[in-house]
Amino acid sequence: MFRTLLAVCLSAVCMAVDAAPGTALTRTRELLGFGEQVALNVPSGQVGIDRATRIATLQGSDKEFIASINMAGDTRPVFRRGQSVTIKAELLAGEAVAMAICFVDAAGMEFATGNLALKPGKNTLVWEVPAKLGNHWGAASDGVIKGEARITRVLLIRWPNPGIAKVRLDGIDVIEKVSLSDYVSVALKPDAPLPVVAPGSTEAHLLLTSSYEAEAKLSWSLTATLADGTQVTETKPLVLAAKATIKLPLPAKLCEKQGLVRLDWKLSDAGGERSGENRLAVMRLAGHDERFRKLFMFGCSGGADQAMHQIGIDVLRLSDNYTWGSRAGVPYDWSK
Repeated sequence: MFRTLLAVCLSAVCMAVDAAPGTALTRTRELLGFGEQVALNVPSGQVGIDRATRIATLQGSDKEFIASINMAGDTRPVFRRGQSVTIKAELLAGEAVAMAICFVDAAGMEFATGNLALKPGKNTLVWEVPAKLGNHWGAASDGVIKGEARITRVLLIRWPNPGIAKVRLDGIDVIEKVSLSDYVSVALKPDAPLPVVAPGSTEAHLLLTSSYEAEAKLSWSLTATLADGTQVTETKPLVLAAKATIKLPLPAKLCEKQGLVRLDWKLSDAGGERSGENRLAVMRLAGHDERFRKLFMFGCSGGADQAMHQIGIDVLRLSDNYTWGSRAGVPYDWSK
């Protein structure tokens, strides 16, 4: 496979919209711009890319072929509560060219826009959400987009045609509903180097930080699941001042016994909701005693969990998120 590079620029440019209190806002932003950092995997010799002009040249072919612009892990462009997605591209020469977007939602379901044909000249291809879904190649899909959606690939399709075609890739925009929850980050503390506390500790808490320029009124809910299956729930209204940080202590019951605690949280308002999940390990800390240091090991096991169980080593999993490729701890900056 021939491999060249395109760049992606995730621009969080928003268009502010005035609305009455309690009314959902919308914004338009660039979800994906093309540059030098995303791999473009294409059949050898059939597509060439001019990075400076973002022009793809597709050779003539008697068979259909697809160029796939792939994104990995947390670097994937994200949208929530999307109302429409717009592909911007210019067909400079030739014909029989189409584009499509594939993405996966928070439940792991896969979706595709279907093949959107390019006409000569500048194209603005709008896909309404929800809309008729295209081929998702046998992946699980229930037809309902749940929660946060991440683009997994952008497809450039060449239908059978003997002539050469040239396409300039101009970008992808999204129109989405805005919730004030989008401006609030949620972090589990302590987290250095991992979220671990000793039984009976009162240190564990969630830190909520707002980047919103004004007061944010939200609903908060937390469901904590202990190692024995017991659940503890908490629901209450929250008010965060402009650009404020608040500390939410975890219920003491969660840290009474050793084990892994799963924390499922949700923030919501009239504009929508955002949810997330954290893991807290409650265990006796070894400190500097070498006798105990030999009993525990922290790390990334990849697919080795079953092998470790077979040799008598228990694995305490802090996350169910499996990511091949880059795992960015902060929003990925595609401008570099």
